[in-house]
Amino acid sequence: MPFSEKAALTAPIEGTSGFAGKYARRPARAVLPDLDLDRRPFKPPCSHLIDSEVFDGLPGPLKSEVYRHLREILTRREAGPGSVRMLTGCAEVRDDVPRQPEFGPSERPARPRGCRESVRFAVTQDGREPWEQAMSFRGVFIAIFLGTALVVAAFLVNSRRPRVEFAQPTAALVRASGKCAECHRQETSAIVHEFEMSRHNEKGVNCLDCHQPAAGQDKMDHRGFVINAKVTAANCSGCHQTQYDQFLRSRHAAPAWASVTGKRDLSVEQIAFSEKYQPGGTDRPPHPVALVEGPTAMQNGCLKCHDVGRPNKDGSIGSCTACHARHVASVELARLPETCGQCHMGPDHSQVEIYHESKHGVLFNAQRPHMNLRADPKHLTTGDMPVPTCATCHMSGLEGQKFTHDVTERLSYYLFAAVSDKRPNYLQCRIHQAKGMNFPESVKLLA
Repeated sequence: MPFSEKAALTAPIEGTSGFAGKYARRPARAVLPDLDLDRRPFKPPCSHLIDSEVFDGLPGPLKSEVYRHLREILTRREAGPGSVRMLTGCAEVRDDVPRQPEFGPSERPARPRGCRESVRFAVTQDGREPWEQAMSFRGVFIAIFLGTALVVAAFLVNSRRPRVEFAQPTAALVRASGKCAECHRQETSAIVHEFEMSRHNEKGVNCLDCHQPAAGQDKMDHRGFVINAKVTAANCSGCHQTQYDQFLRSRHAAPAWASVTGKRDLSVEQIAFSEKYQPGGTDRPPHPVALVEGPTAMQNGCLKCHDVGRPNKDGSIGSCTACHARHVASVELARLPETCGQCHMGPDHSQVEIYHESKHGVLFNAQRPHMNLRADPKHLTTGDMPVPTCATCHMSGLEGQKFTHDVTERLSYYLFAAVSDKRPNYLQCRIHQAKGMNFPESVKLLA
């Protein structure tokens, strides 16, 4: 194809037919090359068939080999006697083409004058043939298409996942819970949701503040952390000591447990402390009905409520979560009559039924949406709770009165007797109600 073995003209060719002039005026897109007639018939030292439809129809790999061979000739990279002759034949078209033996990877020599445009465009600037460029574009297009499809598929799959799997915790929750939420959002998402709603979360209290072992508590390893096996009132008292001290004086504490099991599970110190505020409530034998029913009925029946005053291994009494729940730790929950009604219900102590059938209960159910049950106990007013609940009368501090966690502080009579009798601390209770005092203050006044 490069005419490397062509016969040279010994003299210029001349004629009288005028063919050379007519040939020079042929259409610009004609396949036939320009005439030379001095040293060779045609100017380009390359067959004009490279510009024909026949050559275009050749298989891609075959054309690639032809283009590669021509490129090596034009860039003077071909070695060997035969290629030297072809190189010389192509360079004869233009004597001033530099004969450099090698070119750098970014250097491109000028095309010999007279080589057809087809050769110029067939061998592209980056050294690739048109069909190779087409293949490269096709590969890039397929890669982009598949990549886009994978990204879209990933978004579609992610949109079908349960919210708990991809929802990110708030910044406040991360600060409060640390790494705990990473697992518990997957395994026990309800407690994470409750904690997010709590005042503990708002105030920056973290999980370990409550779950770290207190003195005397059993410890356990939990995924790199050491936590207590069970949260008790001892953990709550670390921050709420005043409320815990008030609770210890109440009938919700040791007397609640002793009223079923007697004093057998309580220490001497616990009995002495409780008897000072609730005479006869702790230093007593087990309840006769509990003895008749047996330990199974006692454990699954009576103690489900009376364990509010259970003595713990760490020396504390009771569990604050009986009224406040665990992870939401809500004052709003403690103010609901239904919270008290979990235990104060049924034929033997039907306080919640009595409340709901009273005018107080009817009004509360009607006006509950307008009440602020989350109000700060220290600043609670009748504007927040215009209708009383159990907690309003027994615990809350309204209009300047002091609030308390001793639910018996304001009780003056025993109500279970056929005829109500005064309690031993009757005078103190009257003082509490009249002057808004707590037990320590009334004791000093009576002394």
